[in-house]
This record gives sequence, C-alpha cells and structure tokens, in this order.
Amino acid sequence: MLSGAVALLAVAAAGSFLAARNIAPGQEAAAGPDDTAPPFGATPAPGTTPDTTRPFWGLPYRTADEAKPRFDQTINGILVGPTVAEYDGSRFCPSRDGKLVSLADAAGPGAIRPSYLPPGAVLEDFLDRSHAIICEGTVLAAQADYVIPAEPDVLGRIERGEVNWFAARHGGSFTILSKRVEYPAFKSNLAADRWQGITVKARPAVLGREIIEPGFGPSALIVADGEYQLTIRGTEITGSELIKIAEGILK
Repeated sequence: MLSGAVALLAVAAAGSFLAARNIAPGQEAAAGPDDTAPPFGATPAPGTTPDTTRPFWGLPYRTADEAKPRFDQTINGILVGPTVAEYDGSRFCPSRDGKLVSLADAAGPGAIRPSYLPPGAVLEDFLDRSHAIICEGTVLAAQADYVIPAEPDVLGRIERGEVNWFAARHGGSFTILSKRVEYPAFKSNLAADRWQGITVKARPAVLGREIIEPGFGPSALIVADGEYQLTIRGTEITGSELIKIAEGILK
C-alpha cells in the first residue's frame, strides 16, 4: 500500500485535478455552490490578489503563466530551456560499470547529504526514488526525492478563511539531483522570465522562481559546482527554500 508520503508525491508529480484546484495533497475537496472552475482560458485581472478561499483560485494564474514565452537561454554560464540537451555523464564512466546504491552508501563529491531540509520534509527512501550511481569509485549521479505533507485539515482552514494558502503548510515536494557533467544544463519548461542568475556558496547558479511568491507553482535551482551540477526541482515550495537546501549540501 502506498504510504501517505508516496501518495502526496504522486499527486504533486501528476499535476492532477487536486493540483489544478490548489488543494493540498492528501486533503479532500469540499463541494459547494461555487465549486466550479473559471471559464477556459481565463487569466487574472491585473493587480488582483489571489483569494485562496475560492476553489480553483490558482487556475487563472497557471493559465497566464502557460502563455508566457519559453526558450533556451544561458544565464551565469548555465543553459536552461525547453529543448536543452543534458549531458548523460557517459564520459565519466568509460567502463560502463555503474552500480546503483543507496544514498547512505555514496560519499565524496556528488553525494547528497543535506544539512538543512524544510520543516516536515520526508525522504522517499526507496531505491527507485532516492539512490546514487557509483562508477569507478566516484559518484556519477545521485537523486533524493522528498515530500512535505500538508497540515491536518489545511484545506478546510483555507476555504473557511482561517489561514491563507501562502501562510499554511499546504503540502509540496522537491527532488535533489547531483551529477557529473561536461557543461551545466537543465531541460525545463519554466517560463523564460522566471529565471534569474544568482550565486550560491560562491558558485554560479540560476533560479527559476515559482509562479506566485511565496511557493505557488513549480520552481527550480541549478548550481554549477565544478564537474558536478546540483539541481533542485520544487513543487509548491519557494525558491528561497531551494537555495537554503543547496547551501546545506554544498561544502
């Protein structure tokens, strides 16, 4: 049986009906007379503030974001965009003798050992979700999947206006990826204007901010760290949190 954490990640990753409604994973939807989606293609009026008590409140903002341009671009020496070709790391494993191991069995450069995690974050500690690939004694790649379960009854509290969605622990997820690369690159469909160059622990980086700050929509952070690239992909998590996670990994 899937655990609550696995179910949460499945909902977040699928971008399902619940995600479209901005319902925290694991929460049930409350039906009502206004429990209908906005007209197809509707976008928010300029200057409006999201009313998170309304069902489907986030859908117009997602629609507006989807209409923005996407294109490949290089920022801080890092290539990002929808048609970017990512390096597969094969040059670093000429023997083709890579071994799949647990995160705990990977050490040294490229290993994922975060010293900071967002409150409530839970590691998906299954080998197909969180693991490392070792080749010739070094870490070729590593991945760690995390979920952040929603607070109990958070949906009801949001819909009753007791707490704003942005202030609540509404649930989310993030994936940490570390790999050896010939050049830093990340294939992503985030809108082009959401990317900005930054520095993380004195390393060049590029941050893809969420649709609405803080924490609504997908986000991403890519850090060039010598032969390694650290990538953190987030769903309903702030770009600021991604930076703190990366700072806790980089030495």
